[in-house]
Amino acid sequence: MKLSIKEAANFLGVAISILRRWDKEGKLVPERTVGGHRRYSATCCDMSATCCNFKRIA
Repeated sequence: MKLSIKEAANFLGVAISILRRWDKEGKLVPERTVGGHRRYSATCCDMSATCCNFKRIA
């Protein structure tokens, strides 16, 4: 399952700007659509939440 940047930010409980910064820094690099939109895998977000001890917002 692929998440938009907004969905991934909500999943991780961080701001969209944080995901953009992490992308630039190479910390959490998403796939890109043909149109250039970021798509995050749910697995990648789940692993990031686990390893970084993020509190997911339900």
